[in-house]
Amino acid sequence: MNRTEALTSLMGIIIVITGAYFLYVALQPEYERYPGELTANIILIAGGALLALFLRKDLRRSTVLAMITIALSTIAGSVYYIFYTDVSMQIILSNVFVILSVVLIYYSISLIFNTTAGNTKGLICLGVLALVQLAPIVYKLYMGDDPIELVKDNVDRVVRGSSFLIVIFILTRKDMTLENLPRRMDRNSTYLYSEEATSPNAFIDKRDFEKLIDIPKDGWKICKFGPVDSEYIIPLYNTSSSLRLQKWKAGGDIQMAVCSGDGESYTVSMTIPMRSVVLDDPDRDKASKIRVYGDDGVFVDLLIRDLEDLPKGYIENYRYNKRKARARKKKKK
Repeated sequence: MNRTEALTSLMGIIIVITGAYFLYVALQPEYERYPGELTANIILIAGGALLALFLRKDLRRSTVLAMITIALSTIAGSVYYIFYTDVSMQIILSNVFVILSVVLIYYSISLIFNTTAGNTKGLICLGVLALVQLAPIVYKLYMGDDPIELVKDNVDRVVRGSSFLIVIFILTRKDMTLENLPRRMDRNSTYLYSEEATSPNAFIDKRDFEKLIDIPKDGWKICKFGPVDSEYIIPLYNTSSSLRLQKWKAGGDIQMAVCSGDGESYTVSMTIPMRSVVLDDPDRDKASKIRVYGDDGVFVDLLIRDLEDLPKGYIENYRYNKRKARARKKKKK
C-alpha cells in the first residue's frame, strides 16, 4: 500500500468513525432524534467504508466520493431544521449548509467528467462547512466561556467540524493533490525543460571545454549496441546531466548529447550535430561561456569555470548531492 492509498484509507476511516459516533448517539433511548439524522449518519458510514475498502487506489474517484458523502450527509441532516423548526439562526445555518453542500456536489461531479479540473474549489467548500460548524464555538471561547463546558455542550459541532478539517488536511497532502490543467501544464513544462536542457548554472571545467573545440583523438569508449559507434564523456557540474560526444556508425558530424547522467545507464535528453563552436571571448583563457550550434539555430550554452578557483569542498558537496538525487530517483522507481 503506497502513501496515497494509506491516506485515502485513513480519510475513509475518519468518515466512518464520525458517522458511527453520531449513529451511536442517535440510537440512545434518551436521545430525541429528528427525521433525517439516522440517514445522514448511515450515509457517512457507507461512504467512508466504500472509500476505505474499494476506492483507495483511484485518487480522483476517492476524492469525489469523500466530498459527495460529506455533502449528502450534511443535506440529510439539515433539511429538517429548514422546514420544521422556528429557530431563525438554525434555519439560516441549515440553509447555508445545504447551499454549500449542493455546490460541493457540483464541483465533485465536475471532477468525474472533467479530468483537467482540480479539487481546490471543493476544498474551499469543505473549509467553509468546517468554519460554519466551529465558528460559534470559537466566538464563545473568545467571549470567555469555559472551554471544557463549551466542548461538552457542542460535542456534535466539535466532532463534525474536526472531521471536516482532518479530511481537508488529508486532501491537501502532496500525494493526494488533484491538479487542474494550468498547474499540471506548468509542472510538466518544468519537468520537460529539466529533461531537455541543463541547469541554468551548469558549467564545464576550464580544462574540458577545449575538447569541444579540438575534438580529442584518444579516450573514446566503444559502444557495442545501438547506432552510436563510440563516445567521449565530458562531465558537467551544477547539474545532474553530462555531455557525451558521439561518433555514429552511419558517419557524419560528431553529435553532442545532453544525457541524464554520467554512468553506464542514462537517458539522452537531446542530441545535436556539432556544426560550430563559439566562445564569448576570442582569448580562450578569458572565455566564460561556450556555445555549441546544431541545425536550424539550435544551440547549447555552457558556462566555463575553473574548478581550482571554486571554494574548497564545493565539488565534493555537489557530488554528494548528486548521489543523493540518484538514490531518491531509484527509490521512487
